[in-house]
Amino acid sequence: MKLVTLLCALTCITLAFTQPSFAATQKRGYVLTDTTSLPPPGPGMARLVVARDMTNISENLKPEFVFLDRTPLGLLPQRAAVTTEVPAGWHRVWLGRGASSPGVYMEFVPDGRYLLRLRESIEGGTWRGDLVRDNGEGYVSFAKSRDMQLAIMDKKGRGALQRNIDKLPTDVWAEDSTARLAAVAKAKLPIVIKEAWYLPITNDDAPAGEWDNHPGTLTLDENSLRYVRGDSVVVAIPRDSVRDVYFGSQRGGSENPWIKIGYMTAAGEQGARFADASPPAATDSYNRLFAELAKPATPRQP
Repeated sequence: MKLVTLLCALTCITLAFTQPSFAATQKRGYVLTDTTSLPPPGPGMARLVVARDMTNISENLKPEFVFLDRTPLGLLPQRAAVTTEVPAGWHRVWLGRGASSPGVYMEFVPDGRYLLRLRESIEGGTWRGDLVRDNGEGYVSFAKSRDMQLAIMDKKGRGALQRNIDKLPTDVWAEDSTARLAAVAKAKLPIVIKEAWYLPITNDDAPAGEWDNHPGTLTLDENSLRYVRGDSVVVAIPRDSVRDVYFGSQRGGSENPWIKIGYMTAAGEQGARFADASPPAATDSYNRLFAELAKPATPRQP
Protein backbone atom coordinates (compact mmCIF):
# COMPACT_ATOMS: atom_id res chain seq x y z
CA MET A 1 0.00 0.00 0.00
CA LYS A 2 1.03 3.60 -0.60
CA LEU A 3 0.16 4.26 3.05
CA VAL A 4 2.96 1.97 4.22
CA THR A 5 5.41 3.98 2.11
CA LEU A 6 4.12 7.22 3.60
CA LEU A 7 4.45 5.90 7.12
CA CYS A 8 8.13 5.19 6.38
CA ALA A 9 8.82 8.83 5.47
CA LEU A 10 10.31 9.50 8.90
CA THR A 11 13.38 7.46 8.01
CA CYS A 12 14.79 9.76 5.32
CA ILE A 13 17.92 10.87 7.24
CA THR A 14 19.37 10.19 10.70
CA LEU A 15 19.62 12.04 14.01
CA ALA A 16 22.36 11.54 16.60
CA PHE A 17 20.48 11.90 19.89
CA THR A 18 23.54 12.08 22.14
CA GLN A 19 25.19 14.79 20.02
CA PRO A 20 22.64 17.55 19.20
CA SER A 21 23.32 19.57 16.05
CA PHE A 22 25.11 22.92 16.05
CA ALA A 23 21.69 24.59 15.83
CA ALA A 24 20.54 23.03 19.13
CA THR A 25 19.29 25.30 21.93
CA GLN A 26 19.47 24.29 25.58
CA LYS A 27 16.25 24.76 27.56
CA ARG A 28 15.28 23.79 31.08
CA GLY A 29 15.02 20.01 30.96
CA TYR A 30 15.53 19.53 27.22
CA VAL A 31 17.49 20.53 24.13
CA LEU A 32 15.81 21.86 20.98
CA THR A 33 17.39 20.93 17.66
CA ASP A 34 16.48 21.97 14.15
CA THR A 35 16.81 18.38 12.93
CA THR A 36 13.36 17.00 12.02
CA SER A 37 14.26 13.59 10.59
CA LEU A 38 14.67 10.37 12.50
CA PRO A 39 16.59 7.09 12.36
CA PRO A 40 14.72 3.83 11.72
CA PRO A 41 13.76 1.77 14.77
CA GLY A 42 15.95 -1.10 15.92
CA PRO A 43 15.07 -4.78 15.47
CA GLY A 44 11.71 -5.64 17.05
CA MET A 45 11.02 -1.96 17.81
CA ALA A 46 8.76 0.76 16.39
CA ARG A 47 9.32 4.51 16.03
CA LEU A 48 6.89 6.91 17.78
CA VAL A 49 6.72 10.68 17.26
CA VAL A 50 4.49 12.97 19.35
CA ALA A 51 4.15 16.45 17.82
CA ARG A 52 2.72 19.70 19.18
CA ASP A 53 2.15 21.90 16.17
CA MET A 54 -0.03 24.56 17.84
CA THR A 55 -2.68 24.76 15.14
CA ASN A 56 -5.46 26.42 17.12
CA ILE A 57 -3.73 28.28 19.93
CA SER A 58 -1.12 31.04 20.32
CA GLU A 59 -0.62 31.36 24.09
CA ASN A 60 2.86 30.79 25.49
CA LEU A 61 2.21 27.52 27.33
CA LYS A 62 4.61 25.39 29.36
CA PRO A 63 6.01 22.18 27.87
CA GLU A 64 3.73 19.17 28.18
CA PHE A 65 4.97 16.04 29.96
CA VAL A 66 4.76 13.01 27.63
CA PHE A 67 4.81 9.43 28.93
CA LEU A 68 4.82 5.96 27.41
CA ASP A 69 3.13 3.66 29.93
CA ARG A 70 5.07 4.46 33.15
CA THR A 71 8.17 5.72 31.37
CA PRO A 72 9.03 9.43 30.78
CA LEU A 73 9.17 10.06 27.04
CA GLY A 74 9.97 13.78 26.93
CA LEU A 75 9.05 17.41 27.49
CA LEU A 76 6.97 18.76 24.60
CA PRO A 77 7.12 22.54 24.10
CA GLN A 78 5.15 24.45 21.50
CA ARG A 79 6.05 23.82 17.85
CA ALA A 80 8.15 20.79 18.71
CA ALA A 81 8.12 16.99 18.71
CA VAL A 82 9.49 14.20 20.90
CA THR A 83 10.37 10.71 19.74
CA THR A 84 11.31 7.29 21.08
CA GLU A 85 11.59 3.63 20.10
CA VAL A 86 8.75 1.46 21.37
CA PRO A 87 8.68 -2.32 21.93
CA ALA A 88 6.05 -4.14 19.90
CA GLY A 89 2.68 -4.58 21.62
CA TRP A 90 -0.01 -2.42 23.20
CA HIS A 91 1.11 0.76 24.99
CA ARG A 92 -0.42 3.93 26.38
CA VAL A 93 0.86 7.35 25.30
CA TRP A 94 -0.35 10.10 27.63
CA LEU A 95 0.28 13.62 28.93
CA GLY A 96 1.10 14.62 32.51
CA ARG A 97 -0.15 18.20 32.40
CA GLY A 98 -3.76 19.29 31.95
CA ALA A 99 -6.71 18.26 34.08
CA SER A 100 -8.03 15.73 31.57
CA SER A 101 -4.71 13.79 31.18
CA PRO A 102 -5.20 13.12 27.45
CA GLY A 103 -3.92 9.79 26.22
CA VAL A 104 -4.37 7.01 23.70
CA TYR A 105 -3.79 3.25 23.72
CA MET A 106 -2.00 2.01 20.61
CA GLU A 107 -0.77 -1.25 19.16
CA PHE A 108 2.81 -1.06 17.86
CA VAL A 109 4.32 -3.56 15.41
CA PRO A 110 8.03 -4.14 14.71
CA ASP A 111 9.50 -1.59 12.28
CA GLY A 112 6.29 0.47 12.43
CA ARG A 113 6.24 4.29 12.27
CA TYR A 114 3.62 6.11 14.34
CA LEU A 115 2.75 9.78 14.64
CA LEU A 116 0.54 11.41 17.27
CA ARG A 117 -0.46 15.08 17.09
CA LEU A 118 -1.46 17.04 20.17
CA ARG A 119 -4.55 19.13 19.47
CA GLU A 120 -5.19 21.80 22.09
CA SER A 121 -7.30 24.86 22.76
CA ILE A 122 -8.13 27.24 25.59
CA GLU A 123 -11.70 28.36 26.26
CA GLY A 124 -12.58 30.49 29.26
CA GLY A 125 -9.12 29.93 30.70
CA THR A 126 -9.52 26.13 30.58
CA TRP A 127 -7.03 24.05 28.61
CA ARG A 128 -8.26 21.18 26.48
CA GLY A 129 -6.16 18.71 24.54
CA ASP A 130 -6.20 15.31 22.89
CA LEU A 131 -3.86 13.08 20.88
CA VAL A 132 -4.85 12.11 17.34
CA ARG A 133 -3.02 9.85 14.93
CA ASP A 134 -1.57 10.96 11.61
CA ASN A 135 0.96 9.51 9.17
CA GLY A 136 4.65 10.14 8.66
CA GLU A 137 4.26 12.44 5.69
CA GLY A 138 2.02 14.62 7.81
CA TYR A 139 4.81 15.08 10.35
CA VAL A 140 7.48 15.96 7.81
CA SER A 141 5.15 18.42 6.06
CA PHE A 142 4.03 20.50 9.01
CA ALA A 143 7.39 20.23 10.85
CA LYS A 144 9.10 21.95 7.95
CA SER A 145 6.35 24.44 7.17
CA ARG A 146 6.00 25.57 10.80
CA ASP A 147 9.67 25.55 11.77
CA MET A 148 9.10 22.82 14.34
CA GLN A 149 12.04 21.43 16.28
CA LEU A 150 12.84 18.15 18.01
CA ALA A 151 12.96 18.28 21.85
CA ILE A 152 15.54 15.93 23.38
CA MET A 153 15.03 15.38 27.12
CA ASP A 154 18.05 15.67 29.44
CA LYS A 155 18.65 14.31 32.95
CA LYS A 156 16.85 17.21 34.66
CA GLY A 157 13.85 16.81 32.40
CA ARG A 158 13.65 13.09 33.06
CA GLY A 159 13.75 13.77 36.79
CA ALA A 160 10.87 16.25 36.51
CA LEU A 161 8.71 13.74 34.63
CA GLN A 162 9.55 10.96 37.08
CA ARG A 163 8.49 13.14 40.02
CA ASN A 164 5.21 13.76 38.20
CA ILE A 165 4.60 9.99 37.96
CA ASP A 166 5.65 9.39 41.56
CA LYS A 167 2.90 11.76 42.78
CA LEU A 168 0.14 9.69 41.17
CA PRO A 169 -1.93 7.44 43.46
CA THR A 170 -1.16 3.73 43.15
CA ASP A 171 -4.70 2.86 42.02
CA VAL A 172 -4.05 4.77 38.78
CA TRP A 173 -2.06 1.81 37.44
CA ALA A 174 -4.86 -0.64 38.21
CA GLU A 175 -7.24 1.60 36.29
CA ASP A 176 -4.73 1.79 33.46
CA SER A 177 -4.61 -2.00 33.20
CA THR A 178 -8.40 -2.18 32.94
CA ALA A 179 -8.50 0.60 30.35
CA ARG A 180 -5.84 -1.17 28.29
CA LEU A 181 -7.92 -4.35 28.13
CA ALA A 182 -10.96 -2.28 27.11
CA ALA A 183 -8.96 -0.58 24.34
CA VAL A 184 -7.80 -3.94 22.96
CA ALA A 185 -11.38 -5.21 22.96
CA LYS A 186 -12.70 -2.06 21.22
CA ALA A 187 -10.10 -2.42 18.47
CA LYS A 188 -11.72 -5.62 17.23
CA LEU A 189 -13.84 -5.49 14.09
CA PRO A 190 -16.41 -4.46 13.20
CA ILE A 191 -16.11 -0.83 14.29
CA VAL A 192 -19.57 0.77 14.20
CA ILE A 193 -20.26 4.48 14.69
CA LYS A 194 -24.02 4.88 14.89
CA GLU A 195 -24.06 8.62 14.22
CA ALA A 196 -21.29 9.81 11.91
CA TRP A 197 -20.73 12.69 9.52
CA TYR A 198 -19.57 12.27 5.93
CA LEU A 199 -18.21 14.58 3.24
CA PRO A 200 -16.78 13.59 -0.13
CA ILE A 201 -13.58 15.42 -1.01
CA THR A 202 -15.40 16.91 -4.01
CA ASN A 203 -17.68 18.71 -1.53
CA ASP A 204 -14.93 19.60 0.92
CA ASP A 205 -16.08 23.23 1.27
CA ALA A 206 -19.63 22.34 2.29
CA PRO A 207 -20.92 24.64 5.07
CA ALA A 208 -21.87 23.31 8.50
CA GLY A 209 -25.46 22.11 8.35
CA GLU A 210 -25.08 20.23 5.12
CA TRP A 211 -23.22 17.45 6.95
CA ASP A 212 -23.97 17.79 10.68
CA ASN A 213 -27.75 17.80 10.20
CA HIS A 214 -27.69 14.55 8.21
CA PRO A 215 -25.70 11.91 10.16
CA GLY A 216 -25.52 8.28 9.12
CA THR A 217 -24.03 5.00 10.34
CA LEU A 218 -20.38 4.22 9.61
CA THR A 219 -19.20 0.57 9.70
CA LEU A 220 -15.67 -0.70 9.20
CA ASP A 221 -15.12 -4.46 8.89
CA GLU A 222 -12.61 -6.80 7.23
CA ASN A 223 -13.90 -6.02 3.74
CA SER A 224 -15.06 -2.43 3.54
CA LEU A 225 -15.86 0.94 5.07
CA ARG A 226 -19.57 1.65 4.53
CA TYR A 227 -21.61 4.77 5.26
CA VAL A 228 -25.39 4.27 5.37
CA ARG A 229 -28.01 6.99 5.79
CA GLY A 230 -31.50 5.65 6.43
CA ASP A 231 -31.76 2.55 4.25
CA SER A 232 -29.41 3.81 1.53
CA VAL A 233 -25.69 3.08 1.15
CA VAL A 234 -24.14 6.50 0.52
CA VAL A 235 -20.60 5.24 -0.01
CA ALA A 236 -18.82 1.88 0.27
CA ILE A 237 -15.02 1.78 0.18
CA PRO A 238 -13.34 -1.64 -0.22
CA ARG A 239 -10.48 -2.10 2.25
CA ASP A 240 -8.01 -3.06 -0.45
CA SER A 241 -8.76 0.16 -2.40
CA VAL A 242 -7.61 2.46 0.44
CA ARG A 243 -4.37 4.26 -0.46
CA ASP A 244 -3.98 7.12 2.05
CA VAL A 245 -5.19 7.92 5.56
CA TYR A 246 -4.67 11.35 7.13
CA PHE A 247 -5.87 13.55 9.96
CA GLY A 248 -8.57 15.65 8.30
CA SER A 249 -8.56 18.48 10.87
CA GLN A 250 -11.95 19.74 12.15
CA ARG A 251 -14.88 21.66 10.69
CA GLY A 252 -17.18 24.46 11.70
CA GLY A 253 -17.47 25.10 15.44
CA SER A 254 -16.99 21.42 16.31
CA GLU A 255 -13.70 20.00 17.62
CA ASN A 256 -14.60 16.48 16.43
CA PRO A 257 -11.61 15.22 14.40
CA TRP A 258 -12.23 14.11 10.80
CA ILE A 259 -10.43 11.20 9.18
CA LYS A 260 -9.47 11.77 5.54
CA ILE A 261 -9.27 8.73 3.26
CA GLY A 262 -7.97 8.41 -0.29
CA TYR A 263 -9.07 5.36 -2.28
CA MET A 264 -9.07 4.03 -5.83
CA THR A 265 -12.11 3.36 -8.02
CA ALA A 266 -12.57 2.40 -11.65
CA ALA A 267 -12.91 6.12 -12.38
CA GLY A 268 -9.64 6.98 -10.61
CA GLU A 269 -8.64 8.22 -7.16
CA GLN A 270 -11.42 9.45 -4.86
CA GLY A 271 -11.51 10.84 -1.33
CA ALA A 272 -13.84 10.99 1.65
CA ARG A 273 -13.95 12.43 5.16
CA PHE A 274 -15.74 10.99 8.19
CA ALA A 275 -16.18 12.00 11.84
CA ASP A 276 -18.03 10.67 14.86
CA ALA A 277 -20.88 13.11 15.56
CA SER A 278 -20.62 12.61 19.34
CA PRO A 279 -18.03 14.98 20.90
CA PRO A 280 -17.21 12.73 23.89
CA ALA A 281 -16.50 9.74 21.63
CA ALA A 282 -15.12 11.52 18.56
CA THR A 283 -11.37 11.31 19.30
CA ASP A 284 -11.53 7.67 20.37
CA SER A 285 -13.54 6.73 17.27
CA TYR A 286 -11.13 8.61 15.03
CA ASN A 287 -8.07 6.86 16.47
CA ARG A 288 -9.73 3.43 16.23
CA LEU A 289 -10.60 4.00 12.57
CA PHE A 290 -7.13 5.32 11.78
CA ALA A 291 -5.38 2.41 13.48
CA GLU A 292 -7.37 -0.14 11.49
CA LEU A 293 -7.25 1.63 8.12
CA ALA A 294 -3.49 2.21 8.43
CA LYS A 295 -2.88 -1.54 8.44
CA PRO A 296 -1.74 -3.17 5.19
CA ALA A 297 -4.60 -4.40 3.04
CA THR A 298 -5.67 -8.02 3.33
CA PRO A 299 -7.49 -10.00 0.64
CA ARG A 300 -11.24 -9.54 0.68
CA GLN A 301 -13.34 -12.37 2.03
CA PRO A 302 -15.52 -14.17 -0.53
